Formats: sequence, structure tokens, C-alpha cells
Amino acid sequence: MIESIARIPHDARRDYDEDYIAERRAWLGRQTGASLTHVARYSIEPEDARGNIENFIGIVQVPLGGPPRAIFMSPSRRPRAPWS
Repeated sequence: MIESIARIPHDARRDYDEDYIAERRAWLGRQTGASLTHVARYSIEPEDARGNIENFIGIVQVPLGGPPRAIFMSPSRRPRAPWS
């Protein structure tokens, strides 16, 4: 027997709209029981994720650190990691 799979809310016209993102995040919270409070705080415009992220719900933080030489300036004067 195949169980029904809940489908994440999707509307191509509204996918990157703040209100729709909040609806999708609330839906995911109800499905999983997870608190997604911090995921809702981000410093990019959701529209900037178009073409790269489907069903955008927010951003997760990744701690950064290490020796200063791990990050250096590229010729474009933008910080970059040596392996990128």
C-alpha cells in the first residue's frame, strides 16, 4: 500500500511573495512539528533565489570561522575561499 504524500504548497505566481513564503513555512511547521522561527529571518530578497531555490521557506545560518588565511581577497576584491 502506498501512503499519500503531502505536497508542499506551490504557486508559480506567488512563490517568492513574503506572505506565501510564510504560509508555506507554517504548512511545513504543521507537517513536521518543527519551529521555523529562525528560518524566517534572512538578509536576502526571496526573489533573488528565483531559479536556484524551489519552494523557498527561508534561510539557515552557517557559522563561519577559522584562520584568517582561509578567506582571502579575489582579484574582484570580493572575499572568497581558496577552494572556490
